[in-house]
Amino acid sequence: MKIGIFGSGAVGISIAAHIYDYDPNIIYLCARDRHYESLNNGVTYNGKHYDINMTQEMAMDYLIVCVKNYDLESSLDDMKYFISDKTIILPLLNGITAHDVIRNKYLKNRILYGMIRIEANINGKEVNSSEIGLISFGDKYNIDNNYLDELKNVFDKSNINSNIPEDMIRAVWLKWMLNIGINQVSALTKSTYKDMHHEYLQELLYNLFQEIVALAKLEGVYLSIDDCDYFIKESKTWDSNRYTSLACDFINKKPKNELEYFSGEALRRAKKHNLNLPYNEFMYKCLKAMSDNFNK
Repeated sequence: MKIGIFGSGAVGISIAAHIYDYDPNIIYLCARDRHYESLNNGVTYNGKHYDINMTQEMAMDYLIVCVKNYDLESSLDDMKYFISDKTIILPLLNGITAHDVIRNKYLKNRILYGMIRIEANINGKEVNSSEIGLISFGDKYNIDNNYLDELKNVFDKSNINSNIPEDMIRAVWLKWMLNIGINQVSALTKSTYKDMHHEYLQELLYNLFQEIVALAKLEGVYLSIDDCDYFIKESKTWDSNRYTSLACDFINKKPKNELEYFSGEALRRAKKHNLNLPYNEFMYKCLKAMSDNFNK
């Protein structure tokens, strides 16, 4: 078996390191040209050095895609060097659009839906992360998809918590709803996960969540107020001083970020239904103005 990681950022390296600790012979970092060269001399995960297999051209049995959303379109052609007709592709990007983008390019391949919950930051080739909270993956609906068990077995033996939900679309939307809350709030207020205990930030999170529940109903996806309550309750237990990925991008004034895949995507979908999302619109306008000013 060969499992490839395409996109060797914080998420990709975290997954690769876990699988390497289980079996170093099955995991590969897949990259081309300058991205390949940047991985020379290995990577560091939570203070431990890893010399993970690297390749510029080898078909994988499973290709786990961990690039940023804004790099996905430009990366599609490079992905072909790691794909045969039998390769199963698992995107683990933020948001709800990656599956369809990849499917439209690789029509012969099985493209899974996927999401990951993890706190991870990268500095150069050094990644610091909590344990991987959860990887959910599978087809749109999973009743008896035995071919997924092979990958889940690898995750289990690599100490990666994973599941195969019956309703994968709901799982992806749940993660998107959570990201729309915590990523945007943390980016606007420069808050860590632990900082989000504040009552005013809790109120803002809840209002952002509620708007996505309303949007989901119109999009035919089952989310409920109970999901909002669950994430608010969970947020009160966070004790990490790390920042979300979007907050890191804003703190470092990076010219590219994933804002368009959070509130930007929500607002575009809401417009089709004549649905107002005032809290998401406020977050989008504030963060978009900040982001635009980084590029001046």
